[in-house]
Amino acid sequence: MIRPSAHAGYKSPVHKLIRFFEDSRDNWKAKYQALKKDHKRLENRVRFLERRKAECKKEAQSLRQQLKQSFKQQAIQSLNKKKSS
Repeated sequence: MIRPSAHAGYKSPVHKLIRFFEDSRDNWKAKYQALKKDHKRLENRVRFLERRKAECKKEAQSLRQQLKQSFKQQAIQSLNKKKSS
């Protein structure tokens, strides 16, 4: 038999304490695993969005450059037309 001082002052029988603590541990573990899974999903999402943002920024920069080039070409063509007229 377990001595009364062996279960740290709990009044409940040891077999009930064991079940309670096992359930408590299992619930905590399940909650932690769910949080860990959610955290991982959110980290992946952030990583994806940062990568996508960098790609969009690069693409916008490229398009701006193309637009400037196009305006320059149009300006040159309009000057050439005025000179030839």
